[in-house]
Amino acid sequence: MACIDISVINNTVTLANDVGVTGGNITMGAWINIDAQPATNVSFSIVGQSDAGVDVAYLLRYEDSGGTKRITALRDKNLVATAQINYNTTLIIDQWYHVVMSDDGT
Repeated sequence: MACIDISVINNTVTLANDVGVTGGNITMGAWINIDAQPATNVSFSIVGQSDAGVDVAYLLRYEDSGGTKRITALRDKNLVATAQINYNTTLIIDQWYHVVMSDDGT
């Protein structure tokens, strides 16, 4: 079991230690409440996880892509493959949303 140090800086939470997720099954989620919309071609990271040992990263974000607002779930395995799912939606400022991504590692 890994020890996790949590620090809260600029409305983000960073897990300081490797927690042993190395590219298999994973589910990540968060409750979010935005206070502004992302500008054109800007991303707001919601939650992410990576492991340098196997070069796999997961990222859930709210972003603007050329004027289209969307939630993006991304799995990137360095030098192997990237999988990304986009859900076009404009979130309402000051409203709570529960967003989740899941990957079975295949």
